[in-house]
Amino acid sequence: MLYKTIGSLVTMPLVLLALMSPLPATAIVIVEDFESAPGPLFDGTVLSGMEFNTGDSTLSVVSDLSGNNALNVFGAPAPGGGVLRLDFLGGPVAGVSVDVTDATFPVVIEAYDIGDTLLGESNTGGVASSPVYESLSISLAAADIAYVIIHDSGYDYFLDNITYHDTPELASVPEPTGLALMGIGLAGIALTRRRKRSRA
Repeated sequence: MLYKTIGSLVTMPLVLLALMSPLPATAIVIVEDFESAPGPLFDGTVLSGMEFNTGDSTLSVVSDLSGNNALNVFGAPAPGGGVLRLDFLGGPVAGVSVDVTDATFPVVIEAYDIGDTLLGESNTGGVASSPVYESLSISLAAADIAYVIIHDSGYDYFLDNITYHDTPELASVPEPTGLALMGIGLAGIALTRRRKRSRA
């Protein structure tokens, strides 16, 4: 009888743990590093599921000062700046990051939803110069980013490693082992109380 009680007390928390544990999310992460991209890019060019739209800017894949292929965004002098719009063709995404260097002015990335509402922005905070890249990123709790606009108030900068993912940032979830140990501990406490009651 005692083994049956212990078995059910230990089994129940483990079954609850298995039912409450979320299935692991499979993130789809896409990276465009421009190593195999064509030289000039034009409005409507599609690479890695992103449509590149430039407005008045010129886009060229060239070797940056550190020798890596990168996307040079060259626009009208201030106040126009080099502007690039990236539309995500596979549907809205949850996060975007891009490496920036050789900017004459701080570079800004702005994320928008399908209704053109600004969801968030990030900027370099200063001038980045090669071979050092500064990373800009925006991550949301839901996959709402339909497109991003990257711009500066100068006229020239380089982008590399444009990365986007479709899985929202997950909240910290306790590890299953820790929850299992907690369940076993609670089962032990329940068993101890039961023994004390039966002795009284």
